[in-house]
Amino acid sequence: MCHGIQRIVSAATSRFQDVVIADIGPYGRALVLDGRLQLTSADEYLYHEPIVLVPLILRETPRSVLILGGADGGAANLARNWRTVEKVTVVDIDEVVLDACRRHMHDVHQVRRSRDRARI
Repeated sequence: MCHGIQRIVSAATSRFQDVVIADIGPYGRALVLDGRLQLTSADEYLYHEPIVLVPLILRETPRSVLILGGADGGAANLARNWRTVEKVTVVDIDEVVLDACRRHMHDVHQVRRSRDRARI
C-alpha cells in the first residue's frame, strides 16, 4: 500500500478487512480498505454523486433512502440533503470502518446520530 501516503491517521483490522485512514497530499484524507484506495476527501463526489443522484433523479419524489454498505457516510450525507427525502438509513456490516470514517473523515462523513433524517 503506497498511494502517496504522507501520514497514517488511523489503522485497524476488523473481522472483514484492514482499515486505514491516511493523508495523501493534494487529495486530502483517504479511506483505504485492504490496501485499496476507496475514496479521498478531495474527490469523493466523483464516487457518491452518480450512485446517489441518478436514482434520486429517476424517482419522482423519493421519501426514504436505503444505503447498503455506506459506512463512509458520503452517500447518506448527499441523500439527506435532497429536498423530498425524509429518511435515510445506512446498513453496513463493518463497524470499524464506520467508526474510523466518523472519527477521521469529517469532510465526507457528516452524518450525525442525532439527525432524525439519517440513521446509521
